[in-house]
Amino acid sequence: MGLSVTVGMLADLERNDAEGAAWFREELAKVNRVLEANGIAAFTEPGTLARELRLNAADSYPYSFLHYLRRAYAFQREGLPLTPAGDRVSK
Repeated sequence: MGLSVTVGMLADLERNDAEGAAWFREELAKVNRVLEANGIAAFTEPGTLARELRLNAADSYPYSFLHYLRRAYAFQREGLPLTPAGDRVSK
């Protein structure tokens, strides 16, 4: 089992698959109803992007990579610079 994280999904669907975009908006509405019922602000998925993203075909990663996503989010939230991921393991 792996973890799949996608950025710009609705924007991509809006450009390439109107039926898929409608389905995705319905799914997001369901998620937002649950969030709001629990006192959490609704999520807003952008339907357009300021610049085009290249969606990676390799979109499944092991759950152990979730640590790196959390770290990137924490750094971004605090306004700290990120260093690009490399092929070397830190020691």
